[in-house]
Amino acid sequence: MVIQPNMKVRDVVDIWGLETTKIFQNYGIDINDKQICDSISIEILDDLIKDLNHAIGSSSSTCIEGG
Repeated sequence: MVIQPNMKVRDVVDIWGLETTKIFQNYGIDINDKQICDSISIEILDDLIKDLNHAIGSSSSTCIEGG
């Protein structure tokens, strides 16, 4: 599974744990029930998503669409 901007911050942390918590903290994002895309400026959203997916070892090349 790839972390996507429409996922809720808390859901990501609940599923992937400490690694993602640290990344959110580095970006100044509190653990909350907002979607990731609503928790950070659009200018750095792509960087955050890349960092989160790198931390969990997931990317578009490791996942299939819809799966």
